[in-house]
Amino acid sequence: EVLAEIHRKGMGLLERMEADTDGSPADRLARFVDSFVRHQVDNRLDAELFDREMRSLEPARRMEIADRFEAHFRTLIEEGQREGVFDNALDPVAASKGVFLMLNHLYVWYRPEGRLAVDDLAANYVRLVGNALGAARG
Repeated sequence: EVLAEIHRKGMGLLERMEADTDGSPADRLARFVDSFVRHQVDNRLDAELFDREMRSLEPARRMEIADRFEAHFRTLIEEGQREGVFDNALDPVAASKGVFLMLNHLYVWYRPEGRLAVDDLAANYVRLVGNALGAARG
């Protein structure tokens, strides 16, 4: 099944990022955002298909997939807050959902042949997420 293969690729990315324990939460989050952006660009059509078809999955299965990605973002945010790297005033659940949704919908507007190369896009999103979480302020 096509959806299962797309899911397998996404879970492979997540498993690699969950295994990444080197550096600070800000470093790990930056690598996760960079990898996620590149994955979405490299698999743009898959991302669009998966997003649209996910609605046809049973709610419990749909939530399992999204929740695992969001949980990893949330864990990194909470670790960063405990270490004083990210803004403690931010709600980690709302922040992780916002980051996940923003990155998950790159397929809607990004085109590799457009103005931004993937390296520039990834760097912009790493900075955007870091700044939004307060990483720039330390």
